[in-house]
Amino acid sequence: MVGTVSRLEQLVENHSELREALKRLQAEVKVDNFIRKIKDRIAINGLIRYNEILEGCISGQNSMTKMVEEVAVLFADHMDLLEEFCEFLP
Repeated sequence: MVGTVSRLEQLVENHSELREALKRLQAEVKVDNFIRKIKDRIAINGLIRYNEILEGCISGQNSMTKMVEEVAVLFADHMDLLEEFCEFLP
């Protein structure tokens, strides 16, 4: 897979629209893989809570700091998930 991605990057390097589309696709795949890890590791109630936490931040009810604090509590027994979550933060 890494070789394929590398080759795709070479093919689109001179095409800014395609390059941006590839970046978006890579980001989407990364998010999908992360959500799959969450589903595999925590109970359904935890996944529902995760979505509620994100929605609270997106809707403006909670700050990003509050969101990170709540996700840290949720993933307390899964530090690798917390580290990966932090990779998505601006």
